[in-house]
Amino acid sequence: MAAENEASQESALGAYSPVDYMSITSFPRLPEDEPAPAAPLRGRKDEDAFLGDPDTDPDSFLKSARLQRLPSTSSEMGSQDGSPLRETRKDPFSAAAAECSCRQDGLTVIVTACLTFATGVTVALVMQIYFGDPQIFHQGAVVTDAAHCTSLGIEVLSKQGSSVDAAVAAALCLGIVAPHSSGLGGGGVMLVHDIRRNESHLIDFRESAPGALREEALQRSWETKPGLLVGVPGMVKGLHEAHQLYGRLPWSQVLAFAAAVAQDGFNVTHDLARALAEQPPPNASERFRETFLPLGHPPLPGSLLRRPDLAAVLDVLGTSGPAAFYAGGNLTLEMVAEVSTWGAPLP
Repeated sequence: MAAENEASQESALGAYSPVDYMSITSFPRLPEDEPAPAAPLRGRKDEDAFLGDPDTDPDSFLKSARLQRLPSTSSEMGSQDGSPLRETRKDPFSAAAAECSCRQDGLTVIVTACLTFATGVTVALVMQIYFGDPQIFHQGAVVTDAAHCTSLGIEVLSKQGSSVDAAVAAALCLGIVAPHSSGLGGGGVMLVHDIRRNESHLIDFRESAPGALREEALQRSWETKPGLLVGVPGMVKGLHEAHQLYGRLPWSQVLAFAAAVAQDGFNVTHDLARALAEQPPPNASERFRETFLPLGHPPLPGSLLRRPDLAAVLDVLGTSGPAAFYAGGNLTLEMVAEVSTWGAPLP
C-alpha cells in the first residue's frame, strides 16, 4: 500500500508539475523533389512590407516543430535510467587526504634526516679544523711510514721550522721507531729544491766502505765475518749538511725533537715486531738483548719501548755536532770496538 501511495503521489506531482520541460526532437524539412520557386524581385517597399508581415516571425519554426516533454519527476527519471542512484556515507576526500598526509610525513622525515646529517658533518669538520691536528700546511707536508714520525715532522713545521728541519727530525725519528730499516749507522740521499732561487740541490750521504776493506776479503769471508758488511755511516754528516744549507731552527732544537721520542718511548710497530720475531740474531750482543729482548722474546706490537741510550747519543750530537760522531770521541771508539768483534776493518 505504501508503494502504491508513493507511486500515485509521484504521478500526481508529475501531472500537476508547474514546470513543463520541452525538447526539440525534429525540425521540419523542405521537400527535396520539388525545387523551391524562385522568389520574384521585390522593391524597397515590398521588402519592408514582407518584413512587417506577422507570418515571417523568426520563431515561427518552433511552433511547427514536434515537441516532447522531458521527465519532471523522480519516477520518470528512474524509468529512463537503468542504473539506480545509491546512497553512501563514505567521504570521497578522506582517502586522498590520508594519502597526501602520508606523503608529507615521509618528505618531512627525509628532509629532517638530511639536515641532521649535514649539520653533524659540518660540526665535525669545524671541530677538526680548530681542534684537530693540522694535515695541510702552506709551508709543506710530511709523509713517512710511521705515524709517530709524521706527527713529529708536522710539529716541527708548526714551530716555524723549514721543510728540511722537518725532514731531519722525521729521519732521525725513523731511526728510533724503525731501527731495522734506518738509523744513525746508515745513510741516504736528500733532494732539496729552493723555490726562491729555483734551484735543486742533491745531497748524497750513502754509506761508504772502510778504507782497509779489500774486495777479495769481502767475497771470501762475509758469511763468517758479518762485520765486513758494515760501512762508514753517512747519516749524521748528510743531515747536518742539509740543515746547514736550508735549516731554520737551531740544530740542537731539531735533534731535541727526536731525542724526546727515544726518551719518552714509542709503541712498537707491527713491522718492527715482525722483523725481530722472524730473524732473531743468533749471536746477538748483550746490549741488543737488553734493548730489544728484555723479557727473552721480541716485544709485541703496541707495547711501549724506550731508548734512553739513543736519546743520550742524540743529545751529544745536538750539542757537539757531527764531530762527536766521526772525530774519534767516545762514541766513535765505542762503535769501532763493537763492529771489530765481528770482523769489521774499521780503523
